[in-house]
Amino acid sequence: MQFLKLRKPLTALLLSAAIGTASAQSPGFDPPEGFKDDVPEKETKTGHILYLKTYYSGCVTKDNENKDVVIPDCAKFKDVKSLTIDYKNPMNDLSWVKYFIKLEKLTVRWNYVKTLPDTFPATLKTIDLYSNSISVNEASPLKYLPSGLESLSLGNQSVVQAETVIPPLPSNLKYLELTASNIASLPDSLPSGLTTLWLGSNKIQFANTALANSNVKILNLSYNKLTTLILPSSVTNLYLNNNALESIQVNTTIDSLKELNVSNNNLANLPTLPPLSYFFKCRE
Repeated sequence: MQFLKLRKPLTALLLSAAIGTASAQSPGFDPPEGFKDDVPEKETKTGHILYLKTYYSGCVTKDNENKDVVIPDCAKFKDVKSLTIDYKNPMNDLSWVKYFIKLEKLTVRWNYVKTLPDTFPATLKTIDLYSNSISVNEASPLKYLPSGLESLSLGNQSVVQAETVIPPLPSNLKYLELTASNIASLPDSLPSGLTTLWLGSNKIQFANTALANSNVKILNLSYNKLTTLILPSSVTNLYLNNNALESIQVNTTIDSLKELNVSNNNLANLPTLPPLSYFFKCRE
């Protein structure tokens, strides 16, 4: 009989389908009730104008050709710090967001945005564009993300490259979510402050030293193609279920692990850790 030794008790230990089922790992990634993926483009193309007319009256005017245009310095924009736009306001254009010069949080989930703008408010800390139609790759406008950005969610886009390459990330980033994005490999470097990394349902076959040497605490690499993995010693919540893992290694020790899911893999055992107070059955 083999045992897994840990310095502190795990909140959840899931080692195989026979021992337990996968815990809830996706923070609100299910489509909202009423969401439709077939909204006509003519509706989404002008959707931002309708949204601004509805919620920021007086901030849209007519140009010389009698077309609706956004007033850049509209007074109603200047003190807004958070924007949340759901599928009930369908749109594919976010170029107007730059006029919200004090914006700190932008949430446009389950919508129809096609491209990222080349200018964001410098004050933005959080961008959540989960489930739109954005092409995420190293040549995309991700390079225009504000340098002070701390949280970025761009997973589950309806337009997915044959293989997505994660571009350089803002140095202050703490949270990154790129679920179901056809990612085959991790970048050569990760921001030093990155603590949460959600990369489930991709095509990652191996994790490089950038991850092993990172400060990531919450790590989701479930539903990938991993066969081996070296873990960062900082990890507290670890989701590796549904891979092809044969071995897991750690750089030093994992003293703060709280939740672990390695169900549906090919593991015979787990890393040997320092002498501890708690013992958990691994396999017989």
